[in-house]
Amino acid sequence: NYAEAPYFPEEVRKELEKSEKTMLSLADLVIVTSPFLLSEKSKHHKNVHLVRNAVDYESFASSQRPNNTPKDMEQIPKPIIGYVGVINKKLDIALLDTVARKRPQWSFVFIGDYYDPSLPEDYSFINNHSPNVFLLGRRDVKEVPHYIHACNVCILPYCRNDYTKAIDSLKLYEYFACEKPVVATDISAIREYKQL
Repeated sequence: NYAEAPYFPEEVRKELEKSEKTMLSLADLVIVTSPFLLSEKSKHHKNVHLVRNAVDYESFASSQRPNNTPKDMEQIPKPIIGYVGVINKKLDIALLDTVARKRPQWSFVFIGDYYDPSLPEDYSFINNHSPNVFLLGRRDVKEVPHYIHACNVCILPYCRNDYTKAIDSLKLYEYFACEKPVVATDISAIREYKQL
């Protein structure tokens, strides 16, 4: 639901919404990735189909081998709480900062780019985080399974808003393929998997 993406300025979101309406009027077939999007886009088009995100299960599941821990994670103290993905306004940064500061004995590792043009460069979580937060940056997609396997728990710390209620988190499937316990904020993409 890019028209609700909090990391885009208001004028960009309005343009995205307008462009999407144009595309919906021209398309023969519309494919969406979440039940929320299926419901919303079906109001504007008669031929909308849900196709969930998926994971290359074999690459993620087979990467759990001894001595496969990435070098930059070997010295990080355990337990390791990990997140893989872009760090931007879809994440509940205030929650992450609070938890990291209240649990200094846990290591919080973030694998991914930092992208948010609407925030100042001195964004506190990036430049003033607690010492148990490790921002490792972007890694090649082929390396991602090894980073996930090096974590004890994986997190999906999303904000609850109009943007995140439309997502079908690819990270969730990657975490599951690596057989990692997952802790997530209460968004619709997660609720149907709560038994896991």
